[in-house]
Amino acid sequence: MLSSESESKTRSIEAKSRFVERLAVFLQKYRIVLLVILIALVLFVVVYFGWSEWNKRTQERSALMAERAGSMYEQWLGESDESVKSSIQQELGELIDQILKRYPRQYAAQRARFIRANLAFENEQWQEAAESYSSVAESFPKSYLAPLSLFNAGVAYDQMDDLDQAIAAYQILVEKHEESFLVPHALFSLGRFYEAQEDYESAFQLYDRLEDGYPLSNWTKMGRNRIIELKVQGKIAQ
Repeated sequence: MLSSESESKTRSIEAKSRFVERLAVFLQKYRIVLLVILIALVLFVVVYFGWSEWNKRTQERSALMAERAGSMYEQWLGESDESVKSSIQQELGELIDQILKRYPRQYAAQRARFIRANLAFENEQWQEAAESYSSVAESFPKSYLAPLSLFNAGVAYDQMDDLDQAIAAYQILVEKHEESFLVPHALFSLGRFYEAQEDYESAFQLYDRLEDGYPLSNWTKMGRNRIIELKVQGKIAQ
């Protein structure tokens, strides 16, 4: 019995010895390859954490600039002195340019473009406003600003009596951002646009879509009234 246990221990020791020898041979044979892999891993870790820290600081700096731009825009809105207002707008425009140049892919760029569009809108520069809002929606389609930008672009095009472009902006809004609270308003506006183009059947379908999808919306109530009016006028079938 003791002899058997002794032999078992001996075999175990020999097996461990052979494993150590094979491992030593392997490490000696592939030492250069293993060293290169180790260096590569260390470099990766250093670069990754360096990039993470740089990205964090970039986001912080860009967010501060975006907040400053937002504050300046609010100041501009509330300023009654035209000379002061003009000075604020010039400074704000320069700040927006800096943000877009330094941080084109950061959240700050979304805010900067949206504020620029708002400035044009408030100044009734409809073409610039429409193009700027459309740019926000196209460049940042998943942003919460995208549906609002599309809606505002539609309003700006409507102000220019460019119904085709207004319709296009609202259609993108209702198709790609169907969860937005702006959709009922956009559907009603689309119906009115089609009425203006004397496409009463398309207008009716949009008002009816309001009824199906948003029965409790105030815009749906207005859509119902438009359907009644169109029927009374004989523009759609009873």
